[in-house]
Amino acid sequence: MEIIKVGIYLNDCCFAGALAKALARRARGMVFRLLSAAEEAEDCHMVLSTGEYEGTGAVRLVRRPESEHLDGEPFCVYRYKDSSNLVNDLLFIYFQMTGYVSAYRGSTRYRLLIFAACGGGCGTTSAALSVCRQLNRFYGARCLYLNFCPIDDSRKYLPQEEAGGFLKLLYYLKTGRDFPVSAFIARDDELDYLRTGVVNAHLDEIDSHTMETLLIRLREEGRYDFLIADVGGHLCRINKELLGQAELVFLFHSARIPFPGKYREKISREIEDRTDEGKLVCVENFSEDRWDGEQHSAELFISRDDRAVSAEAGGRLVVDLSGNYGNEIAAIAERIMKETGDETVT
Repeated sequence: MEIIKVGIYLNDCCFAGALAKALARRARGMVFRLLSAAEEAEDCHMVLSTGEYEGTGAVRLVRRPESEHLDGEPFCVYRYKDSSNLVNDLLFIYFQMTGYVSAYRGSTRYRLLIFAACGGGCGTTSAALSVCRQLNRFYGARCLYLNFCPIDDSRKYLPQEEAGGFLKLLYYLKTGRDFPVSAFIARDDELDYLRTGVVNAHLDEIDSHTMETLLIRLREEGRYDFLIADVGGHLCRINKELLGQAELVFLFHSARIPFPGKYREKISREIEDRTDEGKLVCVENFSEDRWDGEQHSAELFISRDDRAVSAEAGGRLVVDLSGNYGNEIAAIAERIMKETGDETVT
């Protein structure tokens, strides 16, 4: 694997030094060098500057997110982006410049978990994201969250950033070209997630071959212990096929919404018939402090906690995992580790 040499040519020496240290901590297969003159960039594959450098491999650092441009010259990236996401963008730019992929590939074999719902309003997405965080906190597991719903509810809980070119990702997957899949993945605290939009208009363009290619590429990355696929109640053809590859499928229903027993049984049977070698686990969310015959339809229960979710000043929703809700989500994480036979992830 070729080492990518990245020059940093900025008038602000303090920012340049801090940028180099932050990127070096996140990047494998990249080296960063502070440049005091443009002539020192002769052997660099790319050079980060605010416009002072105009030679080969120029990448401009811009002050506004909307000024980013990764799809051809002039290449521009947002200078204050999280270092992990900035590294992913640089890998994609390198691919655009050279046609080559240079990225670390580990040896981790992921396990696929699916979170499905009997209907809307079951709290499936917030639970799936929370499970990712608890798997990371308690077991050091690295999780990639994937949302395969036409409307991506996870955007309420994750940083508000650009969609990240989901259509372009599909293009690369369909054409079979090698490309850095990490360029289409963003990082939040304790989890990674596939960049999509609130309205995932191109979701129906995923076919069996495209999905299989995506899963192969993610396996080759070797970065993740778990792929958490959130399909909600969207049981389209490709999501049904995905069920057959999962080790565990969690089916959520809400205690706050009437779900007659026959209704749940029909959905459960439809999903269980497609899980193949996997296992279906029914979860009752927003459970009350009661006990009756209906509760026997579920294996796991998450109590109702109206204080668990709050809104930040910017409108992003935050889930508090320090209380009872977090403890019950941690029980799901523990169940996952036992069922997948890996309680020693570090």
